[in-house]
Amino acid sequence: MSDTTTLENSLHDLRLSIAKAVKHAQSLKEPKIGREISLVITKLQEAKMWGGKCLEMAGEPLPASYPHDEPADTSAEAGVHSNHTPA
Repeated sequence: MSDTTTLENSLHDLRLSIAKAVKHAQSLKEPKIGREISLVITKLQEAKMWGGKCLEMAGEPLPASYPHDEPADTSAEAGVHSNHTPA
């Protein structure tokens, strides 16, 4: 395994770990720490983005999304955000 492949695998693993940390931080939202935990989430998302930039610089194509990055949308409005144009 080349050093570049090892680096790329490590960066992918790091981004997955950050995605899990974002989900964990989102579960900690409470009114008394709302602003602060929102900042934690934002900074973690920025860290994941910069990890993607590192992958890009290493020549690795960035995956569109990891399956567990985003929670499944189970809300009633899930279909509302389609290509529907208001009349």
